[in-house]
Amino acid sequence: MMGIPVYLSGNVIDLGAYKLQVVEACSGLSCLFPLTCLGFIAAYFYQAPLWKRAILFLSTVPITILMNSFRIGVTGWLVNGWGISHAEGFLHDFEGWIIFVACAAILALEIEILERVTRRRGLFDVFGLNIQTPSEEALAQARARQAGRSLPIPMLLMVTLTFVAALGVQAFDRRVESAPIDVHLAAFPDRLGEWTGSHGSMDTRTIQVLQLTDYLMMNFEREQEPLVNFYVAYYASQRKGVSPHSPRVCIPGGGWEIADIRRTYIDDIPVNRVIIRRGLESQLVYYWFQERGEPIANEYLKKWKLLTDALRYNRTDGALVRVVTPFHYTEPVEIAEQRLKDFVRAAYPELVQVLPKKGEL
Repeated sequence: MMGIPVYLSGNVIDLGAYKLQVVEACSGLSCLFPLTCLGFIAAYFYQAPLWKRAILFLSTVPITILMNSFRIGVTGWLVNGWGISHAEGFLHDFEGWIIFVACAAILALEIEILERVTRRRGLFDVFGLNIQTPSEEALAQARARQAGRSLPIPMLLMVTLTFVAALGVQAFDRRVESAPIDVHLAAFPDRLGEWTGSHGSMDTRTIQVLQLTDYLMMNFEREQEPLVNFYVAYYASQRKGVSPHSPRVCIPGGGWEIADIRRTYIDDIPVNRVIIRRGLESQLVYYWFQERGEPIANEYLKKWKLLTDALRYNRTDGALVRVVTPFHYTEPVEIAEQRLKDFVRAAYPELVQVLPKKGEL
């Protein structure tokens, strides 16, 4: 619409002279969470029927999507006309704040429209903000009510529970985490039955971004078959927000499109099965999380187990396990699927030997 030709590759916007990557921090979640909180507070104080308050709260999601898309488009336009500095540093952050303020203004406009269409009240009326000078008699009655009013029991209980919870969080944060024994993924064997492997490596910049403790990157081959890439990212602690990057985020960053994703099992191992494509290239991906001796595919269940294990065992170590194999678009995906299943069955017994087990420190 702006007359700027671009080439899209996953979440990379190629403007020719510049390449913009819509990274995880710019995905819209950083705007959605605070706007949803703001929408919830506004809906709580909104003096209107439940259906209006529900519309106000739920509308924060499409507003965030549309405004964040608008921000990305404007950023591309600014970069194309005035340079890459508009996608970095202060200007980039300032643009984010402008968009958030605009989202809040749209919420206010939404309330105004809802009231003007239905009850013809203004924005200040629905929040009880129209200021009227009270009479002396009304002020005297308010003082009398305030003098005879004591703090309700539910409020006292809530304040007490909040105080106790704050003390508990402080005590938990100061607790020294139990670290597992040293993990050396390099000890993983390079021969697994019919499979022969060779070690690979990642550049220093990538390792710094991932903030992992140790990793394993190997290519395994079986006679006259395409290779299988085997990647393990191990984190000795996930307590301070450092954790494996979900392949759902990283895959588009490499210019790949997720064509299909579903949950499946290899024997007793739950895995996420993903088909990705880029042009005529196709790959099959299996990934799961190895959390303190237990394989988990569901990313929400992983977070819950991370919390419970931190509370019960004072441990937050874990790993991301990913296996990838290419297949030709004319080849049935079942052939690639059998190849990955054979590899996982051969590799998993060795993998659990080099990663910490349940109760092992």
